[in-house]
Parts: sequence; C-alpha cells; structure tokens
Amino acid sequence: MEDALSRDRVYANSGSIVLILFLTLLLSACGSGDGDGDGGPASSFGLSGKVVFDDGGNDFGNGIVEDESDNLIVVATHQPLGSSNAAILMFDEDGNANTSFDSDGFVATDGRGAGFGNGIILDDNGKILITGSVSLALNGYLPTGDTRIDVALWRYNIDGSPDTGFGTNGRTLSLTNSSTGESMRGEAVAVDTNGKIVVAGTHSRGTFATFVDLKIWRFNPDGSMDETFAGFRNGATLRSFGVNFSVNNMILDAANNIYIVGRSYFPVLR
Repeated sequence: MEDALSRDRVYANSGSIVLILFLTLLLSACGSGDGDGDGGPASSFGLSGKVVFDDGGNDFGNGIVEDESDNLIVVATHQPLGSSNAAILMFDEDGNANTSFDSDGFVATDGRGAGFGNGIILDDNGKILITGSVSLALNGYLPTGDTRIDVALWRYNIDGSPDTGFGTNGRTLSLTNSSTGESMRGEAVAVDTNGKIVVAGTHSRGTFATFVDLKIWRFNPDGSMDETFAGFRNGATLRSFGVNFSVNNMILDAANNIYIVGRSYFPVLR
C-alpha cells in the first residue's frame, strides 16, 4: 500500500496507475489489473478505466491514498456555487462510491464556504488526516471582512465521521496569523514516529502576497500545536522568498527529518 502523493500518482498493488485530474474530479486507472501495468485503460475500474465525480460545481482533486481494504480516498476542494470547502471522497477498488463512508462516499468539511483541501495521509490507526486552509473571519475567529487565511488540519474516522478526540470536532487551526492580509495554507501532511503531525505549506504576507515563504507546522496527536517545535507559534519558516512558491509533497525519514519538494520562481533563500 502506498502513502499519499499529492498532485501525483499512486501505483496500486496491481501495478495500475491511479490519477487525479482537475475541475470536474476525475479518477483514471491504467493497466490490465493483472500486475503487468501495461498502461492501457483498466476496464474493471469505473467506465473504461475512468470515474467522474460531478455534482454541478467545481471539484479539484489534490491528493490520494489507498487503505488496507483497497479503497481509494481522495482529498479535494469542493466548490458548489458560491462556496468552497475541503472534502473527502472514498471509492472502492472498482471505482464505485463507497457507501460505508458517510453513506454516499463523500464528506464536505465545515469550512463555512471558505475551505480548501490539499494534502492527505492515513495515520497508523487508519484515520484520515487532511490539511488545507480556511477563512478565519467566515469561521468566527475574526471580524467580518478580515481576509486572513489559516492552515487547517482535519482528522476523520474511516466511516466518514469526524474524530471528536482531535482538535474541536475533528478540526484544528494554527491561529497564528498576526497581520491583516496574511494567508497560511497547508499543502502536505505526514506523521512522525512519535505520532506527531507535520504540515508543510505556505505563508504569504500582506502587501508582499506575491512573495511566499515555505512554512512547516507540527501538531500533537490530539491536534494541539507542538510547543517543542522550533518557532511553534508561527511555524518553522524556510524563506524562499520567490514568486508563487508551492509545496507538492513531503516525506519524513526514520529519524523524523523532513523532506519537502515544491516549486518557486526565482528562489532566493534567506
């Protein structure tokens, strides 16, 4: 079983390739399903190797994992008209919506119309961790009209219910945005050997929103911020100060060293 590869591909046990594309959420599987991974459409998956999720809005699939029962679990940004929320979808190995997951295979998190879902991983207990961002004003933390965006982390049980032992009703925020116009976004998530949760993302600052820093946060298993992590109040920062920096994926090694891959135009480390 593979770990999450945000915005990338997962090689399933059969040698098939599972891809997520954008706008209307599309799952596509290639390979014969007999282990040879020949690259042709897998006829046993959906319709000629393709599954489309379309509820009339815009849905962006951003990450995927496979659980021990061969279910495919997708983190997405779900955008019905006029709102946006992080969402989780579960499909069985044939591409059907798994109705054991919140009865219809789909859960939209409570982002109150301004949530985004980016990274996903399963922890050692089989629970689903996703990261993304929410508007602090629309979620009641700041006055109406404030534009600050905060990194968010959610944990769900495998049946689609929020894990109420994590944060507040299954969600936690960093609440470290100090200046109007700041935006913090979680892009990738991993769990270290001590059960602590590492989130990699970005931090843009007010007038300099075009110049985006790489940022890392670490949370305790219960969703509280880890005060032993360097710079925990604002996250540990590697200031790339390039243009449009983005995080694509992150892994931790056996010593809990953090490796991040991403993109930045004209990077200048400082």
